[in-house]
Amino acid sequence: MHQHNIYYNNEPDFIKLAESYSSLKKYIKFNRYSKQGSINFKDPRACRELTYALLWCDFKIRLEIPLDTLCPVIPGRLDYIHWIEDLIFSNDNKDANSNDNNNHNNINANLSVTGIDIGTGASCIYPLLACKLHPEWNFEALELNERSYEYAKDNVSRNNMINQIKVRRVKNEQKNVFSLLLKKKKKINCGSEWIESLFLTNNDSINNQTLYNNLLRQAIIQPDYTFCMCNPPFYSSEEEMKQSRELKVEAPHSVCTGSNNEMLTEGGEVQFIIKIIDDSVYLYKQRRKAIKKICKLMKSTNDSKHLQKKIYNKKLHKKGLLLQWYTSLIGKKKSIDPIVAYLKGIKHIKEIKTTNFKQGKTVRWGVAWSFKTPPL
Repeated sequence: MHQHNIYYNNEPDFIKLAESYSSLKKYIKFNRYSKQGSINFKDPRACRELTYALLWCDFKIRLEIPLDTLCPVIPGRLDYIHWIEDLIFSNDNKDANSNDNNNHNNINANLSVTGIDIGTGASCIYPLLACKLHPEWNFEALELNERSYEYAKDNVSRNNMINQIKVRRVKNEQKNVFSLLLKKKKKINCGSEWIESLFLTNNDSINNQTLYNNLLRQAIIQPDYTFCMCNPPFYSSEEEMKQSRELKVEAPHSVCTGSNNEMLTEGGEVQFIIKIIDDSVYLYKQRRKAIKKICKLMKSTNDSKHLQKKIYNKKLHKKGLLLQWYTSLIGKKKSIDPIVAYLKGIKHIKEIKTTNFKQGKTVRWGVAWSFKTPPL
């Protein structure tokens, strides 16, 4: 468990928790010998009520989710968020798998951070938790399932975070996973602030064309978003999911809830994550091409207003999409090697990182990749 996780060496006291969250009481069994409380983790209602209690008592988050959707295990969700913190706030000479306190002590609260949650689910748990930990963060929460989308919107509204978290319905899962954000970018210039700010600059204040070009060069390589995260469906079929449960030597520690769209996908999690990788590569290449064209225009244009007009006419400032970090959870250990091997085969990828998240008897893994800075 990540050392910045509030549950690190600090397991919840079920009895005290029930005292603060009364609807949890009926699910807590008191052991008069150990003087401790216990809960039946195979009861989906008990698990959901525990999640509600932890979220309210520790984060002041109110949640409503159906019983047949994934019930988020809060400590595990926090670990993923803390790992992303390590990735985006660590210096180049620091290991993002490290729990070094300095990484978090150096966090700049004024740094603009916008995340993307791919398949946010009914709970919208990652954006809600992340924005509670970092009120200055913003999120784009994407969801394919209509019912989960409605629940996610309600949960964001319930917690007064509609200005920080935008829940968006994905209507075509075959399209590029980022296509909805690309469309949004084209519509309202999202992600193009890097050039919009320069276009609004009074040209008289920049009396040196070389200086203007240098500012533009730095602006056009800035990422549109800071990171994306994803908890993908693990299994390719109901049969695979059934076999996975039957292969467990011990009985499962807790009940596994989740609708088919949350648990199953064609090709399993490997193909799901590879599609995200392919989509990220496609938009990165589009961005590289646009940057090359902008740089070519800069060399042939001596007037900044004329340069702006050319870029606007060709819509070069709206081409492609770039993130600082792309990440995903991995549910099965055997999936790690093929995913990492696939990433290593892509020449534009600069860095690949993996980690593991252990919560009690459950282990999950994480993978992250970033692209080389586009050449100027």
